[in-house]
Amino acid sequence: MQHLVSAAEMQELDRRAIDGHRIPGRVLMEVAGRAVAEAVRARVAAPASVVVAAGTGNNGGDGFVAARALLATGYDVRIFIVGERDKLKPDARSALAPLEITAPDRLVVVKDTRGLWELSEYLGRAQLAVDALLGTGVTGEVRGPIAEAIAALNEATCPKLAVDLPSGIDADTGALLGRAVRADETVTFAFPKRGQFLFPGAEYTGKLTIVDIGIAPELALALPVMGRVLSPADGPSDCRVRPPNAHKGDFGHLLVLAGSEAFPGAAVLALSGALRSGVGRVSWATDAGAVLRAPPRPPEVMLRERRVDEASADFVKRVLSDVSAVVAGPGWGVNDASRSVLATLLSDALQPLCLDADALNLLASEPGLWATRQAAVVVTPHPKEMARLLGTTVEGVQRDRIAAALELAASRRVVVVLKGAHTIVADPEGSFAVINAGNPGMATGGTGDVLAGVIGAFLAQGFEPARAARAGALLHAVAGDVAATRHGMAGLIASDLVAALSEVWVSWQR
Repeated sequence: MQHLVSAAEMQELDRRAIDGHRIPGRVLMEVAGRAVAEAVRARVAAPASVVVAAGTGNNGGDGFVAARALLATGYDVRIFIVGERDKLKPDARSALAPLEITAPDRLVVVKDTRGLWELSEYLGRAQLAVDALLGTGVTGEVRGPIAEAIAALNEATCPKLAVDLPSGIDADTGALLGRAVRADETVTFAFPKRGQFLFPGAEYTGKLTIVDIGIAPELALALPVMGRVLSPADGPSDCRVRPPNAHKGDFGHLLVLAGSEAFPGAAVLALSGALRSGVGRVSWATDAGAVLRAPPRPPEVMLRERRVDEASADFVKRVLSDVSAVVAGPGWGVNDASRSVLATLLSDALQPLCLDADALNLLASEPGLWATRQAAVVVTPHPKEMARLLGTTVEGVQRDRIAAALELAASRRVVVVLKGAHTIVADPEGSFAVINAGNPGMATGGTGDVLAGVIGAFLAQGFEPARAARAGALLHAVAGDVAATRHGMAGLIASDLVAALSEVWVSWQR
């Protein structure tokens, strides 16, 4: 897992590297700038024409170092300083000084429309542009010459390479600060930033290249940095190897309380996802009407039907015996019967629960139900369900998905899996992970039901809730990517993910 930092965390890590590890800020800038130059070389060969648009902060200093390194290796470089030259930060001024001596004719200060016109002219002839205008510390809306320079960069047809973060993107939320550079690649330093995995920032980042500039990972552990990025390569380390003398009792028994006469397919998808995720046994608990109307269920699933005269509370108590974990909510509908099932489940179950779909809608409409909860809980809302649970809007949730997930996790003491592009997994202690896998083809009905089954399977196998949620969300997302290669994004359906789960297990050698 890769550390994922906020702007404040990155600032503190810089400070600790400089003050505690005695690494001068100017040295960090030199390493960062040279890494940017290396990324340019990987894209275009000398004597290519390169424009470096630099601000007056340390981000601009990185750009000055890159420009000097490129000039030394035969590139035709023009450096445009956007802002007042006398406002350069000390390290940036130091990085600029050699250029003022060796290449003063390559420097242009952009203070007015003439400077912006000259920037646009050079961008029109450039083979690559480097965005070194703004760094991670910017929070307000971008205005004035910087905003105009961003517009000029975006109008240029050449590839754009951003330094640390595309200028105009909020480092913490991924929000557009008025205008932002749409980069083809971003070279970020030490650790990725939150805004590079939250939309629209993730889209503006382009290819993300992370370079080591000498800030030790131990500093991130000591701070501590609360965020992580989970990528497909992390899957094997988070999933157990099955011992040679294993039997089905070693891998738990999952109960899936799902489906109704109106929505029977959701249960079958959850059951199928669970069966392909390593659990030893799976039981389906539902009404006879749901069973009759459902598509064929997997033959491996055991059935626990509710008797015609059996009260909801009695049914739940009966089916909870001899199970290791429970998935509840997919395909329920919101009605008195499902409310009774949820209330009994929360008050009586000691096994870990994965609550999805209508279980979440019931909790949103009757938050008092939370008070009766006995067991550990994982919740798997999509943005609209999350908005209901938090009493806000979908736009409010999407504005800062990490903050929304952490808020619900802390306030309800649950593990939250906030579904969507780059799913967020947050725990009550304030740690979170971003899933760096998945694709837009997964935005189709039923994929969330599969996810609930997958996470439930990990819970049944004895994974603690946060680990079960992370492992399940990653497995599900990687399966989505495998399915997209088979069917295309537009052609992908939820059951394709179930089939792809096995391919992921094979690739992970599990």
